[in-house]
Amino acid sequence: KSYFQAYEFFIDSPYTDKLFYTLLGIARTLSSSNDYLELAENLLEKLNSNRFFVLYLNAQAAILSDVEQRNKIMLKSLDYFDEYYALKKQISIYSGIALNYQLLDKIDSSYYYLSAAREIINDHHLSPERNFHFYLIEAYIEAKNQNYDMALETLDILFHHASNEPGILS
Repeated sequence: KSYFQAYEFFIDSPYTDKLFYTLLGIARTLSSSNDYLELAENLLEKLNSNRFFVLYLNAQAAILSDVEQRNKIMLKSLDYFDEYYALKKQISIYSGIALNYQLLDKIDSSYYYLSAAREIINDHHLSPERNFHFYLIEAYIEAKNQNYDMALETLDILFHHASNEPGILS
């Protein structure tokens, strides 16, 4: 409901980026979202930024149930990353690709993208509190591949840092 209220507000406003975000939000939450995704796509030329194209592609991927198709779109979004693109979003996308590869039983590829996400975390000294999504996916992939000790270590990191963020795991 609030997405539609935001849509009504931003449709006639000069804030094209806010309208774009709102359209992506609606597209992600509705089962019949192609119209809203198409409206967001029409704004891409006006926004003229790789960042918005990455967000669009990932919203497009999020509404697909076919894992292979979803992964192809997410991989395509990597072509639009630049050095200034949000690190947390890069980690989230790499983690999502790793999860998709795990679901497709392509374990080596899964670990490759998990490693890419881990490298960003380590290189930029990002705290676990900012990347719970990554740790959940990492633990899941480790457990699915019978690396139970590693999965427990990953969950330990998650729970240790979650104690500093009440309610984050609920």
